[in-house]
Amino acid sequence: TAVTDVAGLATSPIFTANGTGGSYAVNATILDAATPAVFNLTNTSASFDTEPNNSYSTAQKVNAPGTVLGSIGVNGDIDYFRLILPGRATVRATLTPPPGMRYFLYIYNQVGQIVAQSTLPGGATQTCWWTNPLGAGQYCYAVVRAPAGVFSASQPYSLTLNW
Repeated sequence: TAVTDVAGLATSPIFTANGTGGSYAVNATILDAATPAVFNLTNTSASFDTEPNNSYSTAQKVNAPGTVLGSIGVNGDIDYFRLILPGRATVRATLTPPPGMRYFLYIYNQVGQIVAQSTLPGGATQTCWWTNPLGAGQYCYAVVRAPAGVFSASQPYSLTLNW
C-alpha cells in the first residue's frame, strides 16, 4: 500500500520480491482517476541467505557473479558467505544495507584473516576488493555484520559478489 502526501508524492514500504528475475508492469489504481498509474519494475535474480550461516563452518556457499539478499535478523547476527575463487581473481563485494542501517562488510581469506574491510559510517554502501594470490580452487568469505543493537529481520540487505 502506498499513500500520497499533499503534494501528491507516493511513499510505500520497501517490498522484497522473490528471486525470479524479470521486468514487470505494475498498475496502481488512483482514486477518482480514469486510468491507473503504471510503474515499470525490474527484479534482478538474487538468492536469499540461508540460516544458519553464522560461522565459517556454516557459511552459505555462493556463486559469483551474483547477488544474495540477507538480513541481520537479531542482535549479534553475523552472516558468512563462502566463495570459490578462480585463479588469481580480484573479488569485488558490495553491500547495500537497508535504509538507515549501518552494516559492515569484511572479506576473510580461507585461513580466517581479514584481507579487506569496509566500515563506513551511516547507512553507506560498503565495497571491498581483494586479489587472490593463489591458484584456482581457493576460497574466501564475505562477512556481513552490524554494530550491537542494529538489526532488522524485515529489511534485507543486498550483497553483490563478482570479479
